Amino acid sequence: MVFKRPRGTIDWYGNQLVQLNEVAGSLKTLALRYGFEEIVPPTFESLDLFYKSVGETTDVVQKEIYTFVDKKGRQMALRPEGTSSVVRAYVEEKMFANKAHATKFFYFLNLFRYERPQSGRWREFHQFGIEYLNVTSHLNDIECLIMAHEIIKMFQLEKYVTLKVNYLGNFHQRQAWMEELKVYFNDYYDELTPDSQQRLNKNPLRILDDKVDGVKGFVKNAPKLQKFLTSEDQLIFQEILTGISSVGINYLIDDSLVRGLDYYTGLVFEFVYLDP
Repeated sequence: MVFKRPRGTIDWYGNQLVQLNEVAGSLKTLALRYGFEEIVPPTFESLDLFYKSVGETTDVVQKEIYTFVDKKGRQMALRPEGTSSVVRAYVEEKMFANKAHATKFFYFLNLFRYERPQSGRWREFHQFGIEYLNVTSHLNDIECLIMAHEIIKMFQLEKYVTLKVNYLGNFHQRQAWMEELKVYFNDYYDELTPDSQQRLNKNPLRILDDKVDGVKGFVKNAPKLQKFLTSEDQLIFQEILTGISSVGINYLIDDSLVRGLDYYTGLVFEFVYLDP
C-alpha cells in the first residue's frame, strides 16, 4: 500500500521550509518591535468554543471545520482560526488580573479548514495574527493597519493588493441593521441562492459578501449600516482613515465588507489581491 499526504496539505522541507521559517521569523521580529507578546494555544479545542465565538451560521463552522470525538465522547475541533483560542486563554488564565501580562499578543500558527482544494487554498495552512485584548482605543486600529501595511511592504506586495475598509459599529447597531436586511432580502427571497436563503434569518450579513449573490444589483443596493451609526462612530471611523492617510496608506471604503466571523465589530479591513 502506498500512503499519500492528505489532500490540501504540504510536506515542508528543503527551500520551502527555509522560506517558511524566514517569513515566520520576519513577522515575529516585527510583532516584537510593536510590543506584542507571542502566544501558542493548543492545536485543538472544544467544538463549542468555535460555535459560540465564530458563529454557527458562518461558513467556517458550517462547512470548513474539522471535528472529531475524543475517547471520552467530547466534541473537539482542530483550530480553524486563532482569535477564539487566544481569548479563551486570556480569560481562563486570568491574564487580565495580572498587569505583568501583555494585552497585545501575536501568533504564527498552523490552522485547519476543509477548503475546496484550489490555487492558494490549503486545508492545513499557516496564519500570522495579532490580538488586542481589553483595549478599545481606535488608535489600536490605526496601529494594526500601519503594521499590516508594513508587512505588505516588507514582502514587496504593494502593487499587487489594495486595502479595503469598513466600519461595523457595535453589536446593537449590527443587530438593528440585520433586522432591516432581513425585511429587505425577504422581498428578493426567490432570487437568492440556497445558501443565502438559509442565512437570511440567522445572519443576513453573509449575503452581502457571498461570491454569487454579492454581485447582484439588489444586494449592492441593500440598506447600509451607516444609517445606524452614531455621529461618534462616524467620527472614529474618520479619525482612523485620517490616521492611516497621514502615513501614506491608500484605501477604498467598501460598505459591503463585513468579514466572515460573528465577533467582528468596529473597523474591518482586508488587503485584496488585484487581478493583473
